[in-house]
Formats: sequence, structure tokens, C-alpha cells
Amino acid sequence: MARLFSRLRTAMANADIDAPVLARALGVSPWTVSSRLNGHTEWTLREMYLTLKLLGRPERDLPWL
Repeated sequence: MARLFSRLRTAMANADIDAPVLARALGVSPWTVSSRLNGHTEWTLREMYLTLKLLGRPERDLPWL
């Protein structure tokens, strides 16, 4: 089974962005980011767009997440 959000995890690693960095950018806890990445809770649309922005990806890449 493919790991959830594997492309996002790879992009984060390539950009040297870990869960605490993403959490600060999103205004949430690192636990919340971990919960999102593991599929336990859903991402908000705001969080997805902010994540794309942080990674330097265009908004049209939303389905890529």
C-alpha cells in the first residue's frame, strides 16, 4: 500500500521542511500536521493552499497533494 501523502512528504523533505516548520506556517501544532499526514484528520482547504505556497508550488497543483 502506498504511504499517504507520499508526494507531499517527498516535497517537504526536498525543501527541508519538517512537521514543526509546516505546523508553524499553518498555525497548528506539529501533532496536527502529523495527524493530517497520516490520514487521521482531514486537511482544510486553507491548510492545503498554504502548504502549496510554502513549497513554492502553484495553486493548480492542489490535486497533486
